[in-house]
Amino acid sequence: MTYHLKHISFLVGEEEKIFAKEPDFVFEVVYSKPEEVRFEQIRNDRDLLYAYHGSKTENFHSILRTGLRNNLNKVSLFGEGIYLSRDMRVCMNYSPISAGWQNSLLGTSLSCIAVCEIIDHPDVKCSVKRSLQNLHSEELRQRRRSTNLATEAQGADDDTHEVKTLKTEKRRSYIKGSEGGQIPEKYYVVRNDDHVRVKYLIVHAPYADKTFIRELTSV
Repeated sequence: MTYHLKHISFLVGEEEKIFAKEPDFVFEVVYSKPEEVRFEQIRNDRDLLYAYHGSKTENFHSILRTGLRNNLNKVSLFGEGIYLSRDMRVCMNYSPISAGWQNSLLGTSLSCIAVCEIIDHPDVKCSVKRSLQNLHSEELRQRRRSTNLATEAQGADDDTHEVKTLKTEKRRSYIKGSEGGQIPEKYYVVRNDDHVRVKYLIVHAPYADKTFIRELTSV
């Protein structure tokens, strides 16, 4: 359990301790080969970002079967889309302990938080700071290298290139119609359902039959 939580914290980029109480289970979501192929085709060698998504327990049956969906989102302060955060504490507010199926091995009370993979596509909105950090990806380094060569050939200042880059990345931090302005640090807003999927499920299940479940999953 400790290894999985450290691995998730590393992927998300939040190393500090974020659990007042450690979750009872971490489940990895495994996709079929056709689903993996489709996701990789859509990804097209772009980097992956990781963030959390909180929702009520009863919503996770649909989330795991059909994925996160823009049309089911109820939060739109910074514009329409699927909201995720690198700060677990933000998502915990949207994942209260809820009643589960009375005969479930996980018990009658559950709280779930998804750990999601996000394709680092320009349509995925994030803060200016995070967007500029993403320039260190190989694809964007190559793009910037090509631009720098062209800039040097034209005898232009590097400062001009930096200003253009900042303006470009600022467009990733704002959605038309946003009531809250620019997207805050540690938030992502995904506009295309195909650009995000659940990778892990963090579960708080205080009344679960933990011994029996571990025996089943260790086979």
